[in-house]
Amino acid sequence: MISEVELRLSIRQEKREYLVVTPEEFSAITKKPEIPRRHIDHLRKSRRLRGDIPLAICDGQGSYLWAILSSANKLELVTKIEQVEPRGNLVILMQASIREKNAEWLVQKCTELGVGKIIFFKGDFSSAHALNFRRIALIVENAMMQSLNFFRPVVEFAAEPLGGWCFPSPATLFYGAVDPVESQAQMLALPSPLIFINGPEGGFSPCEFEWLTQYALPLRLSEQVLRSETAAICGVFRLKALTL
Repeated sequence: MISEVELRLSIRQEKREYLVVTPEEFSAITKKPEIPRRHIDHLRKSRRLRGDIPLAICDGQGSYLWAILSSANKLELVTKIEQVEPRGNLVILMQASIREKNAEWLVQKCTELGVGKIIFFKGDFSSAHALNFRRIALIVENAMMQSLNFFRPVVEFAAEPLGGWCFPSPATLFYGAVDPVESQAQMLALPSPLIFINGPEGGFSPCEFEWLTQYALPLRLSEQVLRSETAAICGVFRLKALTL
């Protein structure tokens, strides 16, 4: 078993192309070495790579293997399946529904930051916006390959309002605020998962804010007023920094 940092370093040192596939595709590769056509097109047409290409292939759940894609696009497995060390503290984003284009950008950036789960919910001041989850899956896959992320975040939509959501226990909830939260030393001792709850462009309703002040901790993000997706990224980054 290898750490994420060690595996990223190894991929860079050996100049391997990093590919992410679904768990089902990964299982199929181990039985019949072939990579999905979308990845061949990405390597040969988009990246314009020629000749044999050394690969690192991951299932998005911490399993990976080394392989070589020949100039004839035949796949040869070099190693057996190996595992990345499971992550420690999990960071979760609960995001009030925002416009589809903004939501897709947010999913991309949160994936690059290594968030474990993204849950969209219908806030009191937000409008319902449908998400194309097939497109979201491709956005997540590309973001994982860009950032050398080995764990695919779960992206889902919660039907329940904020006050009706069943949170895992133990967990620590946060929301963006002007007032500073406890010192970093105190935050490091808080139980995980660390959940950042972010409102829509119109902010939280009085009822939602009352619920947050009762069950969540304020997390200072900026002295400026931030757009919803900007606040989400700042909150996720601050919590992820505690887990490094």
